[in-house]
Amino acid sequence: MKLTLKPPDRRLARPLETARFTLRPLGLLETLKVTESWRTDPDILTGLFFSPEPRSLVQWLRKGPIPNNVDRFAFAIVPHGTARPIGVHMVKLRQRGVASSGIGIHDRAWWGADVVVEARAALMRHFFANGGIELFLGFVRERNLNSIFIYRRMGFEYKGLAGRPKRNPATGESADFMRFEMSRARWEAGPFGRTGDGC
Repeated sequence: MKLTLKPPDRRLARPLETARFTLRPLGLLETLKVTESWRTDPDILTGLFFSPEPRSLVQWLRKGPIPNNVDRFAFAIVPHGTARPIGVHMVKLRQRGVASSGIGIHDRAWWGADVVVEARAALMRHFFANGGIELFLGFVRERNLNSIFIYRRMGFEYKGLAGRPKRNPATGESADFMRFEMSRARWEAGPFGRTGDGC
């Protein structure tokens, strides 16, 4: 967790609505509660860290998707008509004008239901419009075909491999990660930026 004395950016950390979901900004304690099961969920852990090894609370506070609502944001994905989040979408502001994002869907009933596309599109529109973002980055394990398909569907450009291969400490497996990019101009010219929907 990155500590900061700056006040939360309420312009960015505000609720957003999509066709099916409310994207509700989370604070530290709320995020810990919503993501408690993630610390022992091998699917989510592998997706976030390329390792299924469980995380302690201390490890989660250090390396988990914990927001400060200044340059790290977390939004609960809550279906309309319910109060229970089905997942969390994170946005990290990197160097000036650049952001990246990640998502975890812990409710398996929503897997394959285009949650990622709908939530990510809304957050990208929001951060492009209000956060001074000029470029969104995405990093995907080369064998994660579902995520690659989503980035391609949303119009991201493949920009090559991102650094050295990473090793899964539990299995010894090594994998390359692919880098995808979406510029503001490309976004605004594409179906999601042009119509505000794209689905």
